[in-house]
Amino acid sequence: MENDPGSDTLTSFLIAQLALDDIQSVASSRKGKARGDTALTDEEIAFRVFERENDDVVDSLNLARSLQLAIDGDQEVLQRMSIVDMSEADDRRYAEALARGEVPPEMTDAQKAIET
Repeated sequence: MENDPGSDTLTSFLIAQLALDDIQSVASSRKGKARGDTALTDEEIAFRVFERENDDVVDSLNLARSLQLAIDGDQEVLQRMSIVDMSEADDRRYAEALARGEVPPEMTDAQKAIET
């Protein structure tokens, strides 16, 4: 079985999202228990930092997934453009051979792909 890097990203996203859900659940259960004018405890500060870090991880994973989807979607277009480029170069060699009065080379796979 192949190792799909996309599944690693999805697994990481799920783990980070579940951690974030847990953080938000704990945070909502703590609301209203402390007075507004008291300083935050070290535990509360650490918890908020952990929450921000998890938010950043989720955002980064969302961006990575979005970029991967865009790359996957563009892959076919890029492959076709590459075939067109190769075919154009092959056509030029074909035309140059004809211009010199030589026997033109056989059609390449790229030229055949464009013909169909």
